[in-house]
Amino acid sequence: MTDLRARLAALLESRGAGGLTAFEPLGGGACQELFRVELEDGSEWVLRSDAKRSLPGSLDRSREFVVVERAAAAGVRTPAPRWLCNGLLRDDAWAYFLPWTRGEALGGRVVRGKELKDAREGLCAELAVELATLARVVPETEPALVEALGEPPPDPASAAIESLAAMANRLGPPRPAIELALLWLREHRPAPSSPSLVHGDFRVGNFLVAGDGLRAVLDWEFAHWGDPAEDLAWLCVRDWRFGRDDLAAGGLGTREALVEAYREAGGPAAAQEPDRLRFWEVYGNARWAVGARFQAERYLSGAQQDLELLAIGWRALELEYETLRQIGDSLELPVPLAKAAPAERPDPATLLVGLADCLNDLPRADRGWAFRLKIADALLRSLANEVPQRQGLEAQERARLEQALGLPATTPAAGPTWSELESQLCARVRETAPDLAEQTRLRVAVSLGLAATLQVRNPRFNLSRELP
Repeated sequence: MTDLRARLAALLESRGAGGLTAFEPLGGGACQELFRVELEDGSEWVLRSDAKRSLPGSLDRSREFVVVERAAAAGVRTPAPRWLCNGLLRDDAWAYFLPWTRGEALGGRVVRGKELKDAREGLCAELAVELATLARVVPETEPALVEALGEPPPDPASAAIESLAAMANRLGPPRPAIELALLWLREHRPAPSSPSLVHGDFRVGNFLVAGDGLRAVLDWEFAHWGDPAEDLAWLCVRDWRFGRDDLAAGGLGTREALVEAYREAGGPAAAQEPDRLRFWEVYGNARWAVGARFQAERYLSGAQQDLELLAIGWRALELEYETLRQIGDSLELPVPLAKAAPAERPDPATLLVGLADCLNDLPRADRGWAFRLKIADALLRSLANEVPQRQGLEAQERARLEQALGLPATTPAAGPTWSELESQLCARVRETAPDLAEQTRLRVAVSLGLAATLQVRNPRFNLSRELP
């Protein structure tokens, strides 16, 4: 940090920005590295730099700089970037600076905080205005963006599907829910629309909100040319509602209110089509289910040792379940398994709960440590729920998958494992082009398996098929 501070001070002096008075890392950057910078003139800045390992499809800071610059010039409410540089944090890592903007970004506080109650009343409409403005940024009038992002794809939906499939294939064994979602997406992709600049991660958590409303749109690393409906639908992905499952548009309003505000702001008519929006919402949930597993891989690879990344990956089953729920199959949820009596005392579940209780007793004066202790507590309690029931879950799921695949029932000792059956299901989806009836049967079987595990892993997760 001492060497970095010296390099940073020298860079700012060379750009005529003035002397450096304060410099500290910021939490909350799940994809990039962030620092707060204060100068002698009292101005505050955010330094945004490439992470050691990024998610597939994300831009480096040099191209993101162009995107943010052009979006700000077009009237999108985003801070204009300054002082692009290379090699500041490490060799070949790009970085730039943004004016510090005050506001709340944490999703739970945005959708539930009492201090933002008045702001929430108009926030859905404000976001629709930003998206309508963004949809007017088109490749025909933005040569600098075309140079940064490349030529737009002739069919944004097809390009998105194949990019998602390639991303999923990089994760190792295929996931049944994702394979089924990809098949559905290929069969329901909308007709190509006129491309415009898509933010790519337009959601609660990537906005700054204050008492008077929206302050800034942030985090443009997934920007690309595409269908403007993608951003509208991404805001409605369930995970970005932060517990307000009743309000589909980011926990802030209904889908209907969002689309109506978008229409009034002059957003393109094609982006408002219900079938198009449904396609992009299913795609968004599937994309985030895959992305969540990639976040865990960043931790497991050693690229970034942040417990939050593991927690995101642990929750990927919730995102897979929601992906299949959005497709719309009806099913009767499984009856929860009876809890098995522990074979010894203290049993592993009790030990895990004891560790969680111990973490809760630690001091939490530092906001960053408090956040991570909360994550650790949730993970330990989730494991405490699942460990005693894991054997029963596996036996139940083996039987369900054998039935869905039309295989004879076997005993765990004689038959294929749960993982092997999942691989067989994925191969059937990929290789045999199942008809609608078989697709539905397989989706229901996978959904029931996910629901059974989630009932144990996270009892607070709402499994209802009737959510908006």
